[in-house]
Amino acid sequence: MATAIVFALTFSGTLNEADIHAATYVIEQANIRRAAAGLDEEGNPILPPLPYATGAELKASYLGLLSDIIGRRHDASIRQAAEASHASRLEKWKNATDAQRAAIDAILDQ
Repeated sequence: MATAIVFALTFSGTLNEADIHAATYVIEQANIRRAAAGLDEEGNPILPPLPYATGAELKASYLGLLSDIIGRRHDASIRQAAEASHASRLEKWKNATDAQRAAIDAILDQ
């Protein structure tokens, strides 16, 4: 099951030197991965590079990447929760009596 929500981050304050360095590094790494996606039939990048020449571009690109990271982590949490729930149900099924299993089957057959 996929998430029904979208993460859109924001932050307040002014980026200091360490913040700018971190954001620039993350964007440059993302741009390397985007360039590796190659070119389309017209010679344009399939995934164009994220801009970061201005403060506004840096902030927007960095926040977009962080939102994507959080979204992917959330999707992973959904999968983990589903797997844990399935494992729990399977364990309960293994430990159920024949009568309990028959009752469950009867409900599911309705």
